[in-house]
Amino acid sequence: MIWYFALFLIAFVSVSFFLRRQIISIFGIGIEGRRLREYTYKYAHANKAFPYRLYDPAERKYILEYEDGSTAVGAIFEISPAIVAVDDSAFDALFDILIPGATLQFILYGSPNITRRIDAFKKQAVMAKENPLFKDIIEEYAGFFERATREGVNKMMPTTLKDYRMFVSILLEKNHDNISYIAESVENILNTKGFEPEAVKPDNLVGTLYEYFNMNHDFRDIPEYDDSQIIANQILAPDTLLDGSESRFVVSDGIYYASLNPIELPMRTSLWHFCTRLGDYLSENKDKQQFNSPFIVSTAVSAVPESEVGKIKVNVQSIHSQELPENLFPRLAKKKIDATIATKSFEEKKKLVKMSLNVIVTGNSKKNLKSNVDAIKMYWASGSAEQRIKLKEDKFINTVNILSAVPLGVNYDYYELTEKYRTIFTEQASCFIPVESDWKGTPNPVVPLITRRGQFMAFDLFDSPSNYNGYIVATSGAGKSVFINDLTLMYLAKGDNVFIFDVGRSYEKLAKTIGGQWIEFNPKNPMSLNPFSEIKTEEDFDDGWEYLRDFIYMIGGSLSKEEAKKDEKLIKSYIDEVLQELWNEYKDTLEISHISQWFINAGRKNDKKELIDFGQQLKPFTKDGIYGRFFSGPSSVDFHKQFVVMELDTIIGNLELRDAVMMVMTYHISRKVYLSKIAKHRTILIFDEQHRFLRTSPRVDLFTKNAYRQIRKHDGAIFGATQGFNDIYSPNDTDPDSAGNTILNTSAWKFFLKQNDESINALKSSNLFSFSEMDYHLLRSIDNYKPFHSEVFMVTPWGIKVPARIVTDRFMYYLFTTYMPDKIRINGYVEQGDSISAAIKKVIEDDKRNAA
Repeated sequence: MIWYFALFLIAFVSVSFFLRRQIISIFGIGIEGRRLREYTYKYAHANKAFPYRLYDPAERKYILEYEDGSTAVGAIFEISPAIVAVDDSAFDALFDILIPGATLQFILYGSPNITRRIDAFKKQAVMAKENPLFKDIIEEYAGFFERATREGVNKMMPTTLKDYRMFVSILLEKNHDNISYIAESVENILNTKGFEPEAVKPDNLVGTLYEYFNMNHDFRDIPEYDDSQIIANQILAPDTLLDGSESRFVVSDGIYYASLNPIELPMRTSLWHFCTRLGDYLSENKDKQQFNSPFIVSTAVSAVPESEVGKIKVNVQSIHSQELPENLFPRLAKKKIDATIATKSFEEKKKLVKMSLNVIVTGNSKKNLKSNVDAIKMYWASGSAEQRIKLKEDKFINTVNILSAVPLGVNYDYYELTEKYRTIFTEQASCFIPVESDWKGTPNPVVPLITRRGQFMAFDLFDSPSNYNGYIVATSGAGKSVFINDLTLMYLAKGDNVFIFDVGRSYEKLAKTIGGQWIEFNPKNPMSLNPFSEIKTEEDFDDGWEYLRDFIYMIGGSLSKEEAKKDEKLIKSYIDEVLQELWNEYKDTLEISHISQWFINAGRKNDKKELIDFGQQLKPFTKDGIYGRFFSGPSSVDFHKQFVVMELDTIIGNLELRDAVMMVMTYHISRKVYLSKIAKHRTILIFDEQHRFLRTSPRVDLFTKNAYRQIRKHDGAIFGATQGFNDIYSPNDTDPDSAGNTILNTSAWKFFLKQNDESINALKSSNLFSFSEMDYHLLRSIDNYKPFHSEVFMVTPWGIKVPARIVTDRFMYYLFTTYMPDKIRINGYVEQGDSISAAIKKVIEDDKRNAA
């Protein structure tokens, strides 16, 4: 939306210092500095600074009482902010219901309180109660995130961790009986726009205000709301001093608060441009252009009384009537343009409102506050002409501004007292609503990440409304192994099972460190993988029949895709027959040798060469074949651990054996998935280095399709990790059952780490994603910032696209590290008798001493 500030913004209702005298003379709303200071100090130490008195649950309304005895009523809603705010008209309908004496307030609060999510994260990690190592992993990780709410994330990312929350409140100083109707209208409008409003009850309000004014208190000890006491008396802790005696800041509970207000707004802007001021996630300077501490951005909008509207119209008309040479009075020319725009807006019956924009910045010391204030002022003044907002620190009115930046905080007395407002049309005010924040994740916080703005985000793959599968695309050195290690640990801590097919021994250290199972397929010393020995009952046979049929067809079928397709229907019909017949005869002693001989005999008996050929093609997997020891006798596959890594390095070049091993191991995993589902544990199967076998043989397509179908059948998740999107997608691939298309069509989760240009171009040309140019810009900006963090561009099952950061604490770093000097330090303590956990803690303590 592009718009111009009308004449009245500049000449009649601006609150810029140089026009203050004119404002007073026109509207009579000036206030002497002495009265302002008295007003400010009066509320410095008392709970009566807060007007909240009672809450009426029947009408969901708050009753407010001010010091002069006047009263007001209001309603508060907490909403889900937009991930990307692009709809300039999102709040037009709200402004339409503004009546005289009503104030709408929109508040974005960067809260330091993430304790509920952290506690939920710790609670679901059931293994932390049973396994000392997992206890330390989870406790150290949770502690890292909680420290980050006070200290910042790391040296590269100084912003503190936050929970972004947004509130919308409606205050009525007149016509109190209308509050229920208006509040319901506000709620309906917000619902229609997809903001999912929830009425804020007193326990939520008191808890929110308590944390805002008592930030150095333990958020786990916030007192419960007491409905026998007035609300105002429950906001400040008994030992909290709200001190407004300084002119430039307020101190509450040892935290310093400063208020900033705009002295210059952009002549043209949009909601999206304004919301880029709420935290930079786009530019190269993003880590320097953030709110580095808890903050509030509050926009209050009130209807302008008709008497004031009339005066503004008169003044606009007077500008039109002035006949002065424009070359001598260039400002007049500009004013006439603005007046023309204003006149047109009046003719279109557009509504005038008073808008106050208030920015509250905090710091843990005077020095820290100044640094944070300077950073925000510089950040807001940067960017394009549509983005730039010049902020100025307030003096003497900080207490008033800070108390007014909370829900229901702004009333008409506030405008008169502070002169902090602009009179503009509603279409202009709608561009200054702080309605954007980052995605917070899913209800169950299993895998924690951090957004570029510092929002704590955590998700659970199994919260997806569709399937739980996904893929990870990352160029070499992008941080893929760290991400998979992190994801693996979090699900193991939850009590779930994780299986990884690996090439290159990336997960050998993790498996051995945490007591996982390491399986290596050595052709010189093979282990039996015979799937039939696991089939003990008719139910087992029925459950695995389809998979086993496809397995037999895969290892015996022609390597020629065309030949395999031609014979598939015939051969599979015989496989169905042979499986039933031979399983009835041999039960769990059935082997591929029996099946091979059956096909050869059936071919000779029925004079069908294709059956004989198929039986012969099974020969390498019979007990006398070169791979026979892998598929004969009782299976020695024993998944006795939660975490199993299957290393394919030794057979990756032997496509015939590799494909058979992967498919039969996936069958064994599917059995584990089935049994785990009964025990209420989830299973995740990960194919790392998936590009090493995609499109390498026609068997892979069949294997991939079956693996995804089998794991999904038992509510498991299957993930593939490749180096480029072009490993998965090919424009020439028209087969819906191909491995690539199976992955693309059955993956609800997509994780893109750092990409090369070829991968991004393949993704763009696929037309599979509704990415905007900004999305592609974000994707190209994803990077690995060693040793601080790596980044991932997530596409969720809900279509939400968000860049996030994979951040590990020092404990997890040492758990994952393959850096030899670090491994030597850890092993030194282990050799002295320490557990791996104790050894890592000692290494961390050594680091602290060396850094001191």
